Amino acid sequence: MGKKDLQGGWGLLGDIFRETSWPVRLGIFAGLALALAVFVLLLAGGSLDGVRWRGLLVLAVGLLLVGGLGGCLVGVVLEALIPGLRQRDKERRRNKSTSRDRDDRR
Repeated sequence: MGKKDLQGGWGLLGDIFRETSWPVRLGIFAGLALALAVFVLLLAGGSLDGVRWRGLLVLAVGLLLVGGLGGCLVGVVLEALIPGLRQRDKERRRNKSTSRDRDDRR
């Protein structure tokens, strides 16, 4: 892993999106979005009025971690429940690369 890969969180999210199957992607990003929505609702509702910035930061990071990991777990379970999903993805990739090889030969 190059030094550039370790410099930002957006690259990590891009790598996760690129390397995982669609149920896991859906679960991770839905979990992150849900965690962010819960945090915003807690802030807007005024239930966190007495909490300092450090507490808010810890709560936000904790919610994002729980949301991301929970979403990943849901995505993995969903992927396990749908048989043959990985094989279809591999066949599509194989077919795409085969069609590209044919186009390159022409």
